[in-house]
Order: sequence, then C-alpha cells, then structure tokens
Amino acid sequence: MNIIFQLLNKVFGKFTPIVVGIVVIGGIGFGYYQQMGWKQVQGEVIAANNYCTIIKEVDSKSFWGVVKNFLPRKYRNRNSHVESMKMECTKAEQTLQTDAKWVGGNVAHKSEVTFKYISPFNGKPVTGKHEYDRAAKAGDKILIRASGLNPSGSYPI
Repeated sequence: MNIIFQLLNKVFGKFTPIVVGIVVIGGIGFGYYQQMGWKQVQGEVIAANNYCTIIKEVDSKSFWGVVKNFLPRKYRNRNSHVESMKMECTKAEQTLQTDAKWVGGNVAHKSEVTFKYISPFNGKPVTGKHEYDRAAKAGDKILIRASGLNPSGSYPI
C-alpha cells in the first residue's frame, strides 16, 4: 500500500489526497448507480391505442427516394425506407392495395400503450406511456425495463 501512495505522490504531488477522494467518491457513486440503475419487471397494459403505418423500401434514385428527402423527419427512417402517417389498420390495408405509390409496402402494427408496474426499488406503483412495436390490448402482460433513478424513463422491452 505504501508503494502505491509513493507512486501517487510522484505523479500528483500535493494533490494526491484530492485524487484519492475523487476516486473513492466515484466508486461509491458507481456502486449506487449499479444498485439503482435498471431492473426488468413484469407490467400490465392499462390502455392501448392501436394504429398502423405503411413502410415501403425505396431506391435512392426512384421518385420516392427524392420525395423522402422533403418529408418531415418523423415520417422517414434512417435507411432507405419511407413510412406513412398513423392510420387505422383497415385503412392501411386498403391504402396498400388501392394506392399505387404504396404498392410493395408492408403494414406495421404499432400501439401507444399506457402501462403500470410495481417499482422494484421502492414498492410504489408506477405508470408510464410508450410507443410499442406491436398491437396490444388492455390487460396484456409486458416486460418493463424499470429505472430506479428516473421512474418516468421506464419503458417496455
């Protein structure tokens, strides 16, 4: 131990106690973060607003590839895909069959879910909202990634 302090004194000089204190406090903070970080729990869907979007792969040289650049960012994906706005699933199926510009696309079922779970950190009930990548209904059991530091930051897995 004495060799370590001699080495630290050579490197940091009179600031060695401050450096050691910062490392100790950082270690305690990291341990607290690990303990209060994230835990997986089972939650329940309270309410779900199901909707569909049409997703179509586009070639960058096609008409849609050019149009995609002028669409608002929320309607386009990073890759070579373009996504329609939210609509009812029956309307999305009809649009896919009748509208020529969406031929070759796929209907993506999604939902905005309101969920609840019991926090594993303090035992209190927590509710949250999140966009889910599949259709859901009230009463469905879902896995939640619960946050101990920010309960409103929890989301379904």
